[in-house]
Amino acid sequence: MKGPRAVLVGILALLAVALARQGCNDHDLSSLEAANCSPLAAGLVEDKIVKKPKYPSQASLDAPIGEAVACPFIYLPVCDTSNKTHPNTCVGEAEGATIACEGECPCPVASCAAIYAPVCGTNNITYGNACVAEGARAEVACQGECPCPAKGDGPGSILPTFCPAIYAPVCGTNNITYGNACVAEGARAEVACQGECPCP
Repeated sequence: MKGPRAVLVGILALLAVALARQGCNDHDLSSLEAANCSPLAAGLVEDKIVKKPKYPSQASLDAPIGEAVACPFIYLPVCDTSNKTHPNTCVGEAEGATIACEGECPCPVASCAAIYAPVCGTNNITYGNACVAEGARAEVACQGECPCPAKGDGPGSILPTFCPAIYAPVCGTNNITYGNACVAEGARAEVACQGECPCP
């Protein structure tokens, strides 16, 4: 599989060949101003110009804010951190997206241990453990399954708890398996038995 730099070199080579076929001998792409010698006229960029957002992300192109950017008409999909697929990095960055991975969404999940220690993401989705949540680029809102208990000092509140990453499963009275007693306590669950649910 070719790396991004090899792909870019290939794109530039194709662009130079197409421009040469049109009789454009000046291969300095920054000085191509004649309409018939532009990458757009050569059919190598999208005929739709992408307008950069007013406040682009740090990962965006070096073009000034608000400047139009002509992106290659090449489908090399990328997935952004909001789980949206863009046709290529140029279009994604011109739209102000932060690229999470190459390829269509969703991004591949990192290899995580098959340990069930559920966490609830800030997106209100329950993940098998913190590693799976991280691989899905979700922030952990609380330990345990969604929904998270209310925060605060009142009944049903959850206080921040830092638990060791040791798998010693316990089953809560709510029939949910927690990674260890500390995780169950942090989720305000009472331990019914040691081990995974259901209790014997």
